[in-house]
Amino acid sequence: MNRARGTRNWEKELRSFPLHPNGIPGSLRRKVEARIAMEEQSHGRRPRLWFAALAAIAVFALLFVQREPLLRWLKQEEPVLTETIDTTTERTLKLLTFHRDTFMRQYGNAFLIKYPNMQIAAVETMSLGLSQQSDLKKAYYDLMEKEQLDVLYVPLSIYKEMAADGKLYPLETFIQKERYDLAAFRPGVIDLLREAGGGKLYGLYPTMYSQAIYYNKDLFDRYGVPLPTDHMSWDDVLRLAARFPADARSDQRVYGFVPTFNDAYNLAQQIALTKRIQLVDAEGKTLLANAPAFRDIWATIGDGLSRGWLNQTQQSLAGLSSNNIEWYKRNEFFLGNAAMLLANEMTVRDLQEAKKRFNLANFTWDLVTEPVDPQHPEDGSSYRVDGVYVVSAKSSNPRDAWELIKLIHSEPIARKNTAAAFGSSTPSSLQRVQTKPEDVRMEAFTALKPKMSALLGPSTLPAAFAQELNGIVNGELKRFAQGTQSMNATIDAIQSKGQEALDRSNWQNKNQ
Repeated sequence: MNRARGTRNWEKELRSFPLHPNGIPGSLRRKVEARIAMEEQSHGRRPRLWFAALAAIAVFALLFVQREPLLRWLKQEEPVLTETIDTTTERTLKLLTFHRDTFMRQYGNAFLIKYPNMQIAAVETMSLGLSQQSDLKKAYYDLMEKEQLDVLYVPLSIYKEMAADGKLYPLETFIQKERYDLAAFRPGVIDLLREAGGGKLYGLYPTMYSQAIYYNKDLFDRYGVPLPTDHMSWDDVLRLAARFPADARSDQRVYGFVPTFNDAYNLAQQIALTKRIQLVDAEGKTLLANAPAFRDIWATIGDGLSRGWLNQTQQSLAGLSSNNIEWYKRNEFFLGNAAMLLANEMTVRDLQEAKKRFNLANFTWDLVTEPVDPQHPEDGSSYRVDGVYVVSAKSSNPRDAWELIKLIHSEPIARKNTAAAFGSSTPSSLQRVQTKPEDVRMEAFTALKPKMSALLGPSTLPAAFAQELNGIVNGELKRFAQGTQSMNATIDAIQSKGQEALDRSNWQNKNQ
């Protein structure tokens, strides 16, 4: 009697269980009821256990019926953007760029060929003198509002400000829907942009600049000098450079190191940038050339110049092209007469061309990372971003603007501009664009992280003052190298003459 009542209760519970609008299929229900009746005969003392078992079966049934909606919910997938861009309606994108003709040659003409119904109305920052404005942020914001711009090419510092102020359209909207491949960008590119964007991606930059140390492996082997390695400090690099025979009177003379700009002043500035020290104080009023850190830099460079292991032959390349053998012969590293050279990625192609066309650079060479600060061994100091392409938050054509940005960062455009050798920068967008010689460690250019604080750090010195200080530093160190004055006298002269030049510069800027 109790057993029959229990079975009827189970039937009632089963029929009312809220699984699905269509209920449990009849065949499944009958099997469960039969199983329950059979088990109750054997285990009448454990009805609660079988209630739990029935509930589990019901849940499994629900999951099976609703499996597709549940899987979609768990994956949180959005459909790939499938709508095609309108290629018939005529419309115009308003663009802010540095120089219209250069932009059209590099990117714009290709965009108009792809979308013949489009026009590009370009506003030039070069002709407006935007970089000379005292309040650069305000100048960009005013122009953005006045011209109703769709796409802008801005410095990284302005990108950071615009992102924080809500002036930019988030590119994630398009990237997620189109499954746009951010993995094709070089290491650090997207992380840097997201860091500047407060965690979000508002723009992309097509070109970057970084350096590495090129070294002549044959010379290192010949003179028994240990090969350079990644993450060396400037002291480590220059100590290696000093081990090569540098006597100018010898036929076997070898320069240990060729700096990027081939003069003492710029080498000192590169070392200071890596060590995160400034030649002028934060207020821009006091020269710090006699500070302990700079005294060490002047002493090291002076030693290199006096002993001859540091190359400072300032041979101008003006009027020469890479089609001329003289263009290559003015670099001691290309001639096989220097052990190390600090240079950008374009030099890889130059070395290949020098060997192929003029039988120069006919030696085994390789790459290691640029010198680092031992306190920050993963950070690169030479990394530079030319500019970032962004979409205005107020753009009336954000989809068209995104199409332009996509084309700018596409593989065909990167390959075309790399082949044309536009400037000294290289594509940041696609790792596979780079030309990789056999057995050369191209990763040396991207092994170090771009550092936001370095990229957005103190502005460069006023151009006129920097030029005058360059002459002072090079002249005084030359006198030391010639043996006509001591290092202490050299540093004192740099400090006193440099401070006078800084005072004049500040007075002129104040009274303009």
